[in-house]
Amino acid sequence: MRTRLGVTAVLSAGLLITACAGTDEEASPGAVTETSEAPSPTDDAAPEDEQDAADNMDMSDPAAMIGDPAAPEEATRTIDIDAFDMAFDPASIEVDAGEVVTFEVTNTGEAVHEFILGDAEMQQRHAEEMADMDGHMAHDEPNSISVEPGETNELTWKFGEATTLEYACHEPGHYGAGMHGELIVN
Repeated sequence: MRTRLGVTAVLSAGLLITACAGTDEEASPGAVTETSEAPSPTDDAAPEDEQDAADNMDMSDPAAMIGDPAAPEEATRTIDIDAFDMAFDPASIEVDAGEVVTFEVTNTGEAVHEFILGDAEMQQRHAEEMADMDGHMAHDEPNSISVEPGETNELTWKFGEATTLEYACHEPGHYGAGMHGELIVN
């Protein structure tokens, strides 16, 4: 049994090396092939394409523009927010650039609510996504949470540069009914 496992491991390693060798030539089973590192015409374009992809990834994460998620133990303060049908209390919040805050959101209403941080463009994009999904959107964005009636959920955030943001609920009809607040980053 032990010999079979050893032989299988050696053959598997040989096949893996052959498969990963990166040549266009056929290699015999178990053979180790070396590749040259001569640049190809597409090699010069690859770093630029990779940089463009990295830039696009950063831009595709809108939360990164307003700050970053943080661990609750990093928070310097907690802000209690009541989410009720159809408003937030308080209706306006001020924080400092670079400050880490835990938002403790309690849903005292009868409907599911969400709490999403973002600028006007992000809020609009999220509203459109919610509408496309008939309000049944998974809240896997780092700058949003969902809160069931009678429950409390937390979001800890480290704020970026000074700006004016918004916190909002985009459950169907909620934003239009006034369920949003101003968040000023000083």
